Amino acid sequence: MAEPEVKETKFGFILATTNPLVKLCKRLIIPVNTENIADEEQAAHRSNKPYKYFNNFMLIICWLAILAALIDIPWYELNNGELWVMSFNILDGIFTAIFTIEFLIKITALGVVFDKDSYFRNAWNVIDFCVVVPMWIDLLVKYLLPQVDINYLNAFRSFRVLRLITSSTKLQQTIYSLFVVGFGGIFNVILLGAAFTIPYAIYGHQLFGNMLHSCNDKEVLGIRSCAGPFIEEELGILIPRAWNNPRLFNFDNFGSSFLILLEILSREKWIEVMQITMGIRGKNLQPELEDSWFSCFYFIGFYLLGSVFVLTMFITIVIENYRNYTGVSLHTANQRRYIDLFKQINQITPSKQPKIVPKSPFLNWCYQTSVKKSMDIFDALLILLLLVSCMHFFGDNPTYDYALKLVELGILILLFAELPINILGIGWKNFFSKLWDIVYFSGVIVTICLRLGWVIKSNSQCDYFAKIGQVALFLRLITINDQLIQLANIMSASILEILNFLYIWFIFILLYSIAFNQMFGLTRYGHSTDNYANFRYIWTSILLLFRLSTGEFWNEVMHDFAVMSPHCVRGATYLESDCGNETVSYILFISFNIISMYILTNVLIVLILDNFSFCYDIAASFSLLSRSEIRDFKTKWRLIDEDGTGYLKTADIVPFLKSLDSPFETKLFPRNLEIHYLIMQSQSEKTINFSELTHKIDNEEVDENMQNYYHWISKRMNETMDQRYLQLHRRNFNMIYKELVRKERKDLGIPITDVLLTMAHYKIVNPEDCFLIEDVFLYYKDREEVLYSYRVELAIGLMKTYLIRKKFLKRLNKQNSQAKGKNIIY
Repeated sequence: MAEPEVKETKFGFILATTNPLVKLCKRLIIPVNTENIADEEQAAHRSNKPYKYFNNFMLIICWLAILAALIDIPWYELNNGELWVMSFNILDGIFTAIFTIEFLIKITALGVVFDKDSYFRNAWNVIDFCVVVPMWIDLLVKYLLPQVDINYLNAFRSFRVLRLITSSTKLQQTIYSLFVVGFGGIFNVILLGAAFTIPYAIYGHQLFGNMLHSCNDKEVLGIRSCAGPFIEEELGILIPRAWNNPRLFNFDNFGSSFLILLEILSREKWIEVMQITMGIRGKNLQPELEDSWFSCFYFIGFYLLGSVFVLTMFITIVIENYRNYTGVSLHTANQRRYIDLFKQINQITPSKQPKIVPKSPFLNWCYQTSVKKSMDIFDALLILLLLVSCMHFFGDNPTYDYALKLVELGILILLFAELPINILGIGWKNFFSKLWDIVYFSGVIVTICLRLGWVIKSNSQCDYFAKIGQVALFLRLITINDQLIQLANIMSASILEILNFLYIWFIFILLYSIAFNQMFGLTRYGHSTDNYANFRYIWTSILLLFRLSTGEFWNEVMHDFAVMSPHCVRGATYLESDCGNETVSYILFISFNIISMYILTNVLIVLILDNFSFCYDIAASFSLLSRSEIRDFKTKWRLIDEDGTGYLKTADIVPFLKSLDSPFETKLFPRNLEIHYLIMQSQSEKTINFSELTHKIDNEEVDENMQNYYHWISKRMNETMDQRYLQLHRRNFNMIYKELVRKERKDLGIPITDVLLTMAHYKIVNPEDCFLIEDVFLYYKDREEVLYSYRVELAIGLMKTYLIRKKFLKRLNKQNSQAKGKNIIY
C-alpha cells in the first residue's frame, strides 16, 4: 500500500519543514525514536545526542539562573553597591539571551500556533514563555527606564523555578494530576465557598461595621472621653488615648469583612474575633465583656458551615482527584495487598553468610549470634541505653549527670563488642556487604569517641553530638520487630515516589521564597516577624514558608507585610523603603496558603496512607507474606546460592523448588505419598522389611515380597491420592519451571525477586483478584505463551516416548524370539 502524500508546511510561511535549519532545530528539541530503525548506521546517525546535550545544557542554565535569583536579593543590593547590581544585570542579560535563543529554536522547529503540535498549543511551552517574557521586560526597563521601581519585576524571577517542572516528564504528570485534572471540581468548591462567604461578609459588615472601635484606656466609656494622655499600667508612662479598630481586622467595609472571614475559614483567629464582637455595646461606646453575647451565633454558624463543611469538601475533592488520577481510589483490598507485596519482594536480597558454618564452639557461637534475627543481649543493652538516656532532666545535679554519662559510655563500649563478634561469625566480606551494619557500628564508634571527648575535656559540643548519635543508634531496635522491618522495607521502596512529591513541594516553596524576598526583603519587622521569621534572606524565607505550610499564624505574618505608610518609611526607591504592600501581601499569602497548606499537605498525607496501607487496613492480616516465611525462603536459597549472588541457575531450579515449604511448597506429591514416608509406613505395618529384603538371594521370594509391596502401594495410593490434584500440581510445577527459565538473564541466572514474584503468582495471590486490569491482560498473555511452550514440549515428549517405546518393544520381541529359539526362559 502506498504511503499517503504528506503536505509540506512552512514555519511562519517562510521556512519549509524540509529546510536544514528547521531539521537542526527539531533534532535539538525532539528526541528521536531509534528503536524502529533497522539500519544501525542510520540509527547511530539519528541519535539522541543533540537532544540530550541541548536539554542538559538548558537545565544547567536554568539552575544557574535560579541561583542568580537566590543570590541577587534586595538586602545585598542595598549593602553591596553599584558593582553588585551591574554584575547581576549582565548575568540576567546573558540568561535572557540564552532563553530567547531556546524560544526561537522551539518555534522554528514546532511552529508558532497553527499546527497541532506548535509551540503555543503546549501548556508547558506556554509556561516557558511566561518565564522569558518577564526577563525581556526586566531587561528593557533596566536599560531604557532606569528610574522605574523594579521590585515588582524582580518578583517575576521566581518563575524561573517553573522551568524545573517543565524539564521533567514525571514532575509534569504530578502537577497535571494536582492542578489540572480536578480543576473543575476545585473551582466549583471555590465558587460555593465564595457564594457562601460573600453574603456572610455583607451581613457581617451590616452587623459589625464601625462597631469594633475601642479606646486603649479601658477606663473610658466612649469616644468622647477617649482623649488626652493616660498612664499605661504595664509601662508606667504617659501615652495618648486613641480610638481605633482591632489591630488586624474590622468589618468597616466589604473587603475587610471578606478578608477576616477568609482567615476564619482557615480556622485562625475566629475565637478572638468572636470575643471582641460579643463585647459590642453600641456605636462609639467602649466594649464590655459579653454585652452582645448573641453575636457568637454569627461566627459559630460560619465556622461550622464554612470551615468544617466547605473547607473539608475542598480538601476531599483535592484528595479524591489525586487518587482517581493515580488509580488508587479504584484499588480493591486485594490489589493493595499485592502492591505492598510487590514492594516488599523487590527489597529482598540474599542473606550474606559464610558458606561453611564454623565448627569451633566459640566461632559457632559468634556465627549464631550474628545471624540471629530475634532479640539478643545487645538489643537488651540498647534498650538499657535508651532507658538511661531518658533519666536525664533539665537542671540535674552535675555529679548525677556525669555518672549517667559514664554509664552510657560503658554501655556503648559493650555494644562495640558486637563488632568483632559479627566479623568472626560471618567474615569480613559478608559483614561489609551489609550497609545497615556498617552505618550502625560507625555510629557506635563515633558516639564513643564523642563521649570520650566529653569525659576528657568536658566539651559541650561533643556532648551535644553524642546525644544525637545515641538517638540515631536506637533505630537499630527496628530490626527486632517484624512489623517495623516491613514498614522500613516498604518505606525504602516508596521513598522515590515520596521524594518526588517533596521535590515538587520544595519547588513551590522556592518559587514563593524568591517572590516574597523580592517584594518584602526590606520590609520592617512586625509583631510576628523577627530575625528568624522574615523574608530578608532566601534561607529565612524558606524556613518561614515551611512554618506557614502548617498554618501557624499565617494571617498575622500576612498583616505584618501589609504594613503601609504612615506605619513605615516610604523612600524614593524600593531600596530606601521598609514598607510592605497590602495587595501583593494578600495575594501571595492566600495563594500560598491554599496551595501549600491545603493541597500539597493533604496530598502528601494521602501519598503516605496509600503507600503504607498495610499498617491500618484489614488489621494485622493485611500482609500476604510474613517475615518468618521470607527468612525460610532465604534459608533455602542460601543452600543453592552459596555465594549470595542473588541469581539462580537453570540447573538448580528443580532442586530449589522441591526444597521449598509452605507457602511456596511445590512438591509433586504430598508428604504422605513420598517414597521415604511410604517405606516407613510399610515397615510399621510389617508389609515388607527392606533391610532383610536386601540380603535375600532367592529371586522368587524377592519377587513375591515386591509384588506384595506393589499391591500395598497401589491400595494406599488409591485410597489417599487425588489424581486430579496431582495432575494440577504437576502442571503447575512444570509451568513454574518454564516461566522461571524464560526469566533467566544471560550469564547471570534468574534474579531472586523474579523467583519470588513467580512463586507468589502461583502460590499466594490470585492474579484476577490482585492485579490491575492492564496487568491481568499482560499476565495472561505471558501465561498463554508459557502454556503453549509447555504443551509443545509435552507433545514432543509424548512423541519421543511413543517412538522410544516402539523401538524398545521391537527389540524386546526380537530378544524373546531369539530366547525361545534357544529355549531360554526369562
